[in-house]
Amino acid sequence: MKLGDIVGYSTRAIKERYLRSALTILMVLLGAMLLTGLNGLGEGFNYNITKQFEGLAPDVITLTPSPVVGGPGDDPDEPDPAPPVELNLQTLKSVERLDGVEEAIPSFRSGLQIEYNGKSQTTSFIGINPQKLIYVLPGLEFVEGDFTDPSDSTGILLGFTVAYPGGLELEPFAEVGNLVCAKTGKQEIVGGVEQVVIDKKCFVVRGVLAETGTVFYDNSISVPLSSANNFLDKKNIYDTIFVVVNPEVGNDAVTEEIREVYGDGIGITTPAQIQETIQGFVGSFNIFLSSIGFISLIVGGVGIVTTLYTSVTERTKELGTLKALGATNGNIILLILFEAVVIGVVGASAGLLAGYGLGWVLTQYGFGAQFGDLVPIFLVPAMVNVWLTAVTLSILAGAYPAWRASKMTPMAALRRD
Repeated sequence: MKLGDIVGYSTRAIKERYLRSALTILMVLLGAMLLTGLNGLGEGFNYNITKQFEGLAPDVITLTPSPVVGGPGDDPDEPDPAPPVELNLQTLKSVERLDGVEEAIPSFRSGLQIEYNGKSQTTSFIGINPQKLIYVLPGLEFVEGDFTDPSDSTGILLGFTVAYPGGLELEPFAEVGNLVCAKTGKQEIVGGVEQVVIDKKCFVVRGVLAETGTVFYDNSISVPLSSANNFLDKKNIYDTIFVVVNPEVGNDAVTEEIREVYGDGIGITTPAQIQETIQGFVGSFNIFLSSIGFISLIVGGVGIVTTLYTSVTERTKELGTLKALGATNGNIILLILFEAVVIGVVGASAGLLAGYGLGWVLTQYGFGAQFGDLVPIFLVPAMVNVWLTAVTLSILAGAYPAWRASKMTPMAALRRD
């Protein structure tokens, strides 16, 4: 048999069983679609994370009180965990004296609700010397206004997302000069009973930060350190200390110095560590999601085996006649395998297109609320791998029915009812 005859015969066989073939193609399509869409989503996540951390200073270490995990008596063979270090004025001065430290910037953090003109939203509240934000967010710019003075007890800076929750094209939440009020709850003893008392303070908007690409800072408000200390009643106990490191010394050397002084009682993180941790999590999550798509492809492969095996059974006399007319075992194998190739190619190709659409749907409607600027990224090598995987699995799935068909003898096939 000539190659053209094999192609024409296989194509005609698929058309004659169009419904069964279409359902098999659909199974391959779904698997390829899931793999493509989830790969695009995963690459979009990686790009989004990298973009956000590019906005952070690479030479700034963040210190936090190290949480105590477990306690005495949990495991007699394990040493008691180091108590958390209190981040106070003494800690601040001690860190400032370390070699390689250019500056130590204390900060308070809390979550609270802000209100203006009948509108409200929940946001992060940061107490920091506003003019030191430039160390944490290099290239910081303003949409309007400017830095507040450190002694300004009523000034406040709004993050981009806080000021423009719907984007620049919609009406802002508040603008420079507006009076925004913040509310926070405190535990107090009232009449011998512990109650939550709501404390409220109003601030004047002095500036609106341009979008940084870092979700936390875009969705936060900043006030001078002393003002936050009084409002949150922190008693000069800081939540974080940003340590600006001399690039020639490096984060690792300063981190080692801090560990020598405070041991494991203090939390030390760098942008690179955070990025690596989150990307590791996202990578594991992507592998899990991709495995679902791969399983779908395997299910499609089982469908191909079933479809072609049934087709071979139904066409026993037909195949026997072909062998009686001179078709070789190799010709019969090619006939059946070409049907598997057609199913795989059509299903994989349609799956790539459907996966492209699925990626956009997942990012715009599935995860768009949490990551407004998240877009799917489809890398050509990844899409080629998905296509080749789908087609290869289809060919492998057609191998057994093709082998089974080639083993039929003309006499046995022609005698079969």
